[in-house]
Amino acid sequence: MLKVIFNELLITVVWLVKRIWIHMKLWNLTLFAFCYYRKRLRLNYNPFFFWIEPTNHCNLKCLTCPQSMMHTSEKGYMEIGTYRRILEEIEFFSPMMISLHLGGESLLHEDLPQMIRVAKEKNIEVTLASNATLLTKEKSEDIIMAGLDGITVNFSADKEDFEKNYKGAKWEKVCQNIKDFLQIKRKLRKAKPFFSIQILTTNNEIGTIRKNINDLERLFVHSPYDSIMAEPMHNWSGDFADKSVKDLNYKVNKDRNRYFPCSHLWSSMVVRWNGDVVPCCRDLQGGIVLGNVDKRSLADIWNSQELVELRRKHRDFKYHEVSICKNCSKLWEGQKPYHLLFSHISELPLKIKGRSKNWKY
Repeated sequence: MLKVIFNELLITVVWLVKRIWIHMKLWNLTLFAFCYYRKRLRLNYNPFFFWIEPTNHCNLKCLTCPQSMMHTSEKGYMEIGTYRRILEEIEFFSPMMISLHLGGESLLHEDLPQMIRVAKEKNIEVTLASNATLLTKEKSEDIIMAGLDGITVNFSADKEDFEKNYKGAKWEKVCQNIKDFLQIKRKLRKAKPFFSIQILTTNNEIGTIRKNINDLERLFVHSPYDSIMAEPMHNWSGDFADKSVKDLNYKVNKDRNRYFPCSHLWSSMVVRWNGDVVPCCRDLQGGIVLGNVDKRSLADIWNSQELVELRRKHRDFKYHEVSICKNCSKLWEGQKPYHLLFSHISELPLKIKGRSKNWKY
């Protein structure tokens, strides 16, 4: 009898913890929407998105990536001790998720499965993006069993276009790696990770996008992927300035009505492989360092004078005084506060129960 009562009590406690966990995230989103709309400079909530960079090494030379186009900052791998200290702090922030990637290929880090497991032990949702060239069967099983919640792979049904843009990648190998990963996931009977195939595109290629998506659907018709989506190309804070990006609306017509301060300054934090904290996931080179996790807490950095001043410049339309912001396309994407809120809320099912197939055009 006591065992039955104990089990029922345990189930009730777990149910309450899950509800509190979800409500904390929703409360953070609500505070974000209010503070971003009012352009508050000091925030009474914690950041809820984190990018943590396992490494900035990469095995490809992609045409759209600034890592391949210029002299980059020092390269290295995040130490597992540094990573653990970061998670010990942010687990109390009740983050929506952490993304284990930034400027490099995360699969190059030999401790990636361990990094995923550490996050899952703290009940933190974790995703990553990969070029999938190193997504072998062994690594696929390792990260699936570690508990990865989501993975995004850039791919294209057009072999010539793919190999032109992703220098060093072989279309057949990446395609097979994706299929193998999805079959391993099916064999292991795992609902996660949520698998998204992403097509980088510009705003004037709708017909090409539809054809590419249709071709990808046919290519992976027998594979249990979750989403094929088209992602508009941005210019990496001005570091990537290809003609296709220069021709976008923000360059052609910088209409003040289309300007919105960067939401990253009100919602997220980024930690590079060496512990440096930068304000934006597009700052791959460490252009603005707000502090280092070995010397300063993330909570302190979140409302530091440096970050408050960045928010002030964005609020007062002085973004051009910030080196990594003055040529960034994100400020001209026209995303109103309620659009940002709904886009963040749309991520919640991934954290709670998984998502079904969803195609975006």
